[in-house]
Amino acid sequence: MNQAAEQIKDLLSMQTVLERYGFQLNERNFMRCPFHEEKTASFRVYDNGKRFKCFGCGESGSVIDFTMKLFGISFSQAVLRLNEDFGLRLTDRKPDLRKRRELAAKMAENVRRKRERDAYLEQLVKEHRRLWQDYLNQRPATPAEPLRPAFVRALHRLEYVRYLLSDGSEQDAKDNGRNNRIHKG
Repeated sequence: MNQAAEQIKDLLSMQTVLERYGFQLNERNFMRCPFHEEKTASFRVYDNGKRFKCFGCGESGSVIDFTMKLFGISFSQAVLRLNEDFGLRLTDRKPDLRKRRELAAKMAENVRRKRERDAYLEQLVKEHRRLWQDYLNQRPATPAEPLRPAFVRALHRLEYVRYLLSDGSEQDAKDNGRNNRIHKG
């Protein structure tokens, strides 16, 4: 397996693998990282075309590392996948039907989780906007005016939503959302 892995690293460039899996580099060899949410491109392929590094989340490695992370699979599964996807015929070993089904189920689960996370973050952004409007509408007109309870709740919830949006961990954000919910009134 290690010999096939070294051959794959020699034969395939990061750009070839990225294009095969639907990604496009810009003219400076950057793109948005597929492993975390970001507004600007921080994922870079180095000039030799064999390695990548994301300056946002810290992920780095070879075409095999990229494939492992992208599909949530093991090293040997990534080697087999690249071998099969690119028709390299470096190994005649193919995963059996059970393994292929497990791999397909795992990939489908990863896609489902990503969609769920994206929907969750979209909901948080909408809530953040709504709470910001509550904040603006409920804030005191003068420093002498007492704080309205709705303003205080909106202010606390706003900070909490900002925290969730800045946190990279989906599960932590969901757990905190369940445990620290502030009821609207």
